Amino acid sequence: MEMTSDYYQTWAIYWGAVVVAVFLFWLLLRKFKRPTLTYSLLIMLLALLLTPAAPEAERGYWVPAYMVALMEGLNEGFEAAMPYLWPVIFMMVLLPCLLFIGRVIAAKLTSAGQASMPPLSSGAEVSKESSNNARSEASSALDTTTAPSIATPPQQS
Repeated sequence: MEMTSDYYQTWAIYWGAVVVAVFLFWLLLRKFKRPTLTYSLLIMLLALLLTPAAPEAERGYWVPAYMVALMEGLNEGFEAAMPYLWPVIFMMVLLPCLLFIGRVIAAKLTSAGQASMPPLSSGAEVSKESSNNARSEASSALDTTTAPSIATPPQQS
């Protein structure tokens, strides 16, 4: 029971460290002008840090695959590390490709949607028109020349 509690606490600490590392990496990458490159690198970092592996399948515990690959590579050689590196490499290639495909599809849907719709005026023009309309309505409501005059009651003689 003690081992299970430590296992989950370790994963919670690891996830917190991953969140901090991704945030710091994002701060570093946000200066890039190409969002596809930025998102691809972030996804590759997440794939590296979060792809799991089961070094001892009979125990049922999972650890980050790069850690297992590193330890196996140091202790038993590169050939022993490769089975743990393949899932990481696969995810680091697959996820950016899916991101690219998703961005292409979104761009096509956006361009197809814009081609079928008439062009809209910009938000600044719309707000300027609405504020001008509101001013003209307010000024006409305050205009006393068009307002009905209060009739005086007829005088009795």
